[in-house]
Amino acid sequence: MTNNTRSVVKHVRRRSNWYIYLLTFIITAVVLCAVVWSMRDILFATYVPDSGNTGAADYRPGKEFNATILLMLSEMKGGTPEFFALANYRPRDDTAIIVPLPKNTQVVLNSRSMTLADAYGEGGAKGVNTAIRDLLGVSGSFYVKFDRLSFIDLANQLGTTTLSIPYDLTGGAVEFRTGSATLTGDQLYQYITYPTMPESDRLVTLASSVVKMVNANTRDLSAGQLQEIFSKVINGADTDFDFEDFTSNQSAYLYTCGNSPDFTEYYMPYGDTDGDGRFVLADGSIETILERFEANDN
Repeated sequence: MTNNTRSVVKHVRRRSNWYIYLLTFIITAVVLCAVVWSMRDILFATYVPDSGNTGAADYRPGKEFNATILLMLSEMKGGTPEFFALANYRPRDDTAIIVPLPKNTQVVLNSRSMTLADAYGEGGAKGVNTAIRDLLGVSGSFYVKFDRLSFIDLANQLGTTTLSIPYDLTGGAVEFRTGSATLTGDQLYQYITYPTMPESDRLVTLASSVVKMVNANTRDLSAGQLQEIFSKVINGADTDFDFEDFTSNQSAYLYTCGNSPDFTEYYMPYGDTDGDGRFVLADGSIETILERFEANDN
């Protein structure tokens, strides 16, 4: 074979190899484009601005999420509560109002006059709810009864609470001094149940402390954080509130956390103490409670 012939053969082979490379490149590019196109929604997802925890910029919970909760606190699990309160939650109005009620508040249950503590002893949480409905015309949608351990667990789950202590408290297991103090769950429980605290101050101390705890620790919570908090309540306290109730109301709770700073407040009821040592709620105070709860709209 002559040199010219070899040159022609080599030239033809180079051109043939070049076409093979080009064809391979084209096929690969087409396949790659097809794969990218099929995954375009994943690889190039459209950015949607965050409109809040609920996921809808114009979302605002309706009145169907309004609820009144009966709250109770005792030292021991299964014990008679030392503290009673009604909490009225209205997410559309960006508010929750806590009304503490003395344990010696006069109520009627089974056609007999008694105190709230007596009503619990006779009928448990349902008995208290029935008595409060007779007294106020409203009752709890749910009840939650904390004992010392479940209260401390919830308070620690939420976080520390900073309070302004108005005067020195001494004589108990720990001492509290006048001024600002940041309290853990255990310290908060010891503060609101302090043995030498004047009874006239105890309900105000309880209500204001709970308001501080809630307002300071519920801002911008995620769905997962809310679930952990409510799981703590459901599993630790005595309550008829269950996880299905939580999921049904989760959108309202998320709205409140994201849009309603300092939404919790309290109202102190007033009245007189009768000859039997029972606290008789004044008619004017009952009217105020119903107005603050907007009971006619629930």
